[in-house]
Amino acid sequence: RTEATRRSPSLTDHGESPDTRRTTRRVSAVDLRERHQHATRHPWETVRASFFQRLAAQHASSASSVIDVGSGDGWFAAELQRSTLPNATIVCWDTNYLPDDLTEPLPSGISRTVEQPGLRADLVLALDVIEHVPDDRSFLRDEVGPLLADDARVEAHGGDDAFELFLVLHVEEFGQL
Repeated sequence: RTEATRRSPSLTDHGESPDTRRTTRRVSAVDLRERHQHATRHPWETVRASFFQRLAAQHASSASSVIDVGSGDGWFAAELQRSTLPNATIVCWDTNYLPDDLTEPLPSGISRTVEQPGLRADLVLALDVIEHVPDDRSFLRDEVGPLLADDARVEAHGGDDAFELFLVLHVEEFGQL
């Protein structure tokens, strides 16, 4: 993994000037390793996806807007839309996207961005992101909090290390972090 200046949920340094960066914390760059491997996913990834699809079905089945923070190649967003939220608009937000990633064809209703989305969503995902930020509470409050619509849900997962974090929060509970 390489070091890069963190601008939001994932990490990058695509030549932006320092004044365009949101924060200057240093963390490891992550996750677009699976780019263009939609046909073959690791069994752990498919099991994890199934778990979060069930969680979304139980707690956010009426979500019409979703933001997938640190979404990598967007495979999970497409699976979530296909299996659980067929009418949802999903924004994949990852600062590691390259220009080619942003022009790659995607399923209808799914988009990619390197900039923080300017919308408030019913469901915000932060899967395999929390373990890459130095202060998870500040990240949830300052980066994820502004993305939440009233009565929104957050699904977060803390990576594949020994520590795993699964949480679902109502907006009302969010201030208790």
